[in-house]
Amino acid sequence: MSTIFTKIIRGDVHAHKIYEDEEVFAFLDIDQSKAGHILVVPKLEVDKFYDVPDELYVKLFLVAKKLAIALEKASSCRVQMGLTGVDVPHTHIHLTPIEKIHGNIYGVNALDGLSDTEIAAKIRSYL
Repeated sequence: MSTIFTKIIRGDVHAHKIYEDEEVFAFLDIDQSKAGHILVVPKLEVDKFYDVPDELYVKLFLVAKKLAIALEKASSCRVQMGLTGVDVPHTHIHLTPIEKIHGNIYGVNALDGLSDTEIAAKIRSYL
């Protein structure tokens, strides 16, 4: 059975796409904890990150790095990266703008108040 991420990649479920190539897809998280929260997923449906083939694993992280730089420019905040694989059985990387953590201030999120369409366009403009 296909995961929700596979359905998004196929276009069966709408998402605000940030990036796509032959192996990797990135889109705004539907439940954004912070404006600009991006999910980076391999198109290959793999449950656990340690089961991703090595070549694809490296590519996934290189794309995440590129997207984190674009997100930092778009949001004016530091970007936090996290690996998850529990809520959806499809490996994914979270990229989230961080304004403040442990008393350190990393910026004010310039994406706050924008629509998802505007957020996606602004992030893509830095790719």
